[in-house]
Amino acid sequence: NSNYYLHRAATNIKLRNYKKALTDSEQAVQVFPGSTTGRLRKGIALFHLNRFKDAKDVFEEAQRLGHKNCGLWIRKCAAELNGGKVPGEIKQVSLPQQKGNKSLTDAKSVAASSSSSPNTQSSQRSTPVRAAKPKNTSQLHPPPSSSSNPTKYRQGWYQNVSTVCVTLYARGLKADQVKISFEPKSVMIVIHESPGTAPWTRKLDLFSDIDTQKSSYRLTPFKLEINLHKGSAVDWAALEARTGSVVKRPTGSNDMRKSPYASGTDWNAVEKKIAKELEEDKPQGEAALQALFQKIYKNADENTRRAMNKSYQTSNGTVLSTNWTEVAKKDYEKTRQAPKGQEIVDYEI
Repeated sequence: NSNYYLHRAATNIKLRNYKKALTDSEQAVQVFPGSTTGRLRKGIALFHLNRFKDAKDVFEEAQRLGHKNCGLWIRKCAAELNGGKVPGEIKQVSLPQQKGNKSLTDAKSVAASSSSSPNTQSSQRSTPVRAAKPKNTSQLHPPPSSSSNPTKYRQGWYQNVSTVCVTLYARGLKADQVKISFEPKSVMIVIHESPGTAPWTRKLDLFSDIDTQKSSYRLTPFKLEINLHKGSAVDWAALEARTGSVVKRPTGSNDMRKSPYASGTDWNAVEKKIAKELEEDKPQGEAALQALFQKIYKNADENTRRAMNKSYQTSNGTVLSTNWTEVAKKDYEKTRQAPKGQEIVDYEI
């Protein structure tokens, strides 16, 4: 019965037993090869086991067979395979304006006004505007970064009420190549990519304090995830320290400041939606037939239930009747017939 394996797979997914969920979903597909729900749950299990390519193939197969809820999972797999970036996405990046370059902004304003005033165009050409040198030259030359190459790995972060998750999209790293040092107000990341070369380093001066004992990190084939446990329940306005006040979170708040994926999609909401769809998913094939019998039995009166039980059990599953008047007089053990190609054999125990 594929329905049994489908329900157990869904239970294992909720319990995060993804290896068991994978086995059950494969069994469901083996029992009923046309099961799109079995393929969906197999894909979910593969995704959580970090087998994103296999999961994407299974979701696409389920979609071809007619399942309507695979599109979001396919996009999620594509984002992971592409290092967190959804294919075709274009991000606009705005460069910060430096405080000491106010004269350059004034020059742009004058240039703009010249184009809108034809009468004064000639006079403005004879008097070119030059940007004055800022008094504090350190504003044009900020101090060197604490990273050997801060743009080498694409970085993202998001937070909830108790943790901050920092993601570095670096493929193929091994455990012996990565060293993370946690301090109450900073994190030091050291990545040794290959022997004989200088390590890549990145120091994060954090916006607020963290609990170093509860903070941790993990590696996947495509990225490095650093989970920072907040020392206090405050909302981080930025990942790293900057001028600004700390805002305390209200009790019970669990909103995300920023999505962990480049697409901006709230995958937590997507996952809740999919979990709801799994619960409401209609069974197919033999599972649908069993569900119909269960519904009839649940809503039946006492005589109908007796008829169903006696006819099904005494006939070895070959007869299912709801007419107790008829079933009460019959002895199905004497009149039972084996399905075509089979033979009934009685064994003494």
